[in-house]
Amino acid sequence: VELLLTYFETTYREVFKFHAGAPLHDPCAVAAVIAPGLFQFEQMRVDIETVSPLAAGQTICDIWHTSKLPENCRVARQMDVDGFWDLMLAAVDAADAAAPMNKAAEAVAATLVAAAAEETLQG
Repeated sequence: VELLLTYFETTYREVFKFHAGAPLHDPCAVAAVIAPGLFQFEQMRVDIETVSPLAAGQTICDIWHTSKLPENCRVARQMDVDGFWDLMLAAVDAADAAAPMNKAAEAVAATLVAAAAEETLQG
């Protein structure tokens, strides 16, 4: 699990000088959908820059509410970090329990144990 969650950590540290560990954008987005109570949201205007050669693709959030344009997005501003990790680790445990690879490995192990027991009895 650690490898999965820290996969991009080196890039964030070396390229972006981000030393607090790698952000978990996708898991946070999923958590906001399935457990919105973990977050505090704020309505605001959000646009994607498409014209500027310096900031093309940048997400612009009007956190000061100065735009005359209507608010168009709910933005998560705070998160219950402990609650997020409880949810995240429960999801990893559930995925691990349901993984077909684990069931196949258990079947192989049972076959090997049975073969070893048979060999011991005959031996």
